[in-house]
Amino acid sequence: MNLSIGHGIAPFTFGLTEDEAISIQGKPDKKYQDEYEDIFILYNALEVTLKFEKEKDFKLGWIETNNTQVQFPEFSPWKMSQVEIITRLTQILGELPHVEDYGSYQSITFNNSWLELQFEYEKLKHINFGVLLDGENPIWPSL
Repeated sequence: MNLSIGHGIAPFTFGLTEDEAISIQGKPDKKYQDEYEDIFILYNALEVTLKFEKEKDFKLGWIETNNTQVQFPEFSPWKMSQVEIITRLTQILGELPHVEDYGSYQSITFNNSWLELQFEYEKLKHINFGVLLDGENPIWPSL
């Protein structure tokens, strides 16, 4: 499964509705809503969570995964060291990351690319990424 910054993760493209995602992949294994009324659907076999954001008319705006089959077009990050991943992405994305330490894990975020990597024990555990923005407006990719 290829991850494309600002576009999505095959077969899910940012801008899809919940119904469109279900039409593509079938009934999710779990669905819930958070305190902001955003809707999340989870596909266990894919190890993917899709977030449909209220502020974006309930369109797919955020994806979370820990599926080791997911890779960037340029490389697969799952068996690389934290330093190698950050170095490669810094070069590819042309931006420096922001580092947050949450005690049990570190969050490395490339803010301009809406990409967050979570590391535990210096190993990649989660990739989270969202639709790109122009100010407050989503830049929906072509379907």
